[in-house]
Amino acid sequence: MLNAAKNQPLPQHAAGSCYSYSNFAWGLLGMCDLGIHSDDPNPDVTSAWVSAIERLLPAIGLRMPDTRPFPAIQASSLPAGFGTDGTILPEDTDYNPISVVLGGAGDVTSTGNDMYQWLAFHMGCVGYTPGEVDVQSVMQGTAYQATTTCGSSANPAVGLGWFFPAVAGGDKSYVSKDGGVTGYTSYMAFQRYVGESGDPTSSPTGVFVLANTRAHGGAVGLGRKLIQRLLGNSMPGAEYPDEGIIPSP
Repeated sequence: MLNAAKNQPLPQHAAGSCYSYSNFAWGLLGMCDLGIHSDDPNPDVTSAWVSAIERLLPAIGLRMPDTRPFPAIQASSLPAGFGTDGTILPEDTDYNPISVVLGGAGDVTSTGNDMYQWLAFHMGCVGYTPGEVDVQSVMQGTAYQATTTCGSSANPAVGLGWFFPAVAGGDKSYVSKDGGVTGYTSYMAFQRYVGESGDPTSSPTGVFVLANTRAHGGAVGLGRKLIQRLLGNSMPGAEYPDEGIIPSP
């Protein structure tokens, strides 16, 4: 925990003055959710994450057999990653995403088939009955926010589950989330439907991109263009810093 705190940039703003996305904060929340505490000096965090995922997915009606924390899969089974300059990374590259403490911020590997299920769930298309548990209202809601965004005004509004990019007047609003580690990037977005006029029960349009490169924005750059085009929004779409992406070579 001390090593993680020492090596992570922490917010430089007064408490309660503004909000920002924080990998460190999500990591701590994940540790709390797993029940990790100081009484166990050597917790098996990887096994705890495997168990948590195995409990979560059936509970929300999903089957995603290839979604696991990174240490639980063989790195040799992954495609080689490419860096920001477009060159292939060395064979001995350490693809381990992040420290154990930051697992809650993103330490999961998945496949296209599984990501499709995850996207369809959040779009309200599978595994969810409207009114049963109002998960989507919580994930897509922003009404609880009472402070401004820290730093640049270009930063997106941040909810409990998604970023809320600003769109041009008349364009369709959507929610998104990006992420990345050494050699890999990911992006997911769909047309927002909770909080919109009439509150329909599902979203008609969504996209996800998984890429083994960080060049030219990787999955993020492509994903933004795709969702804007699918929604018929003006091009190019609103841009914002890749706050969810963990720095890498």
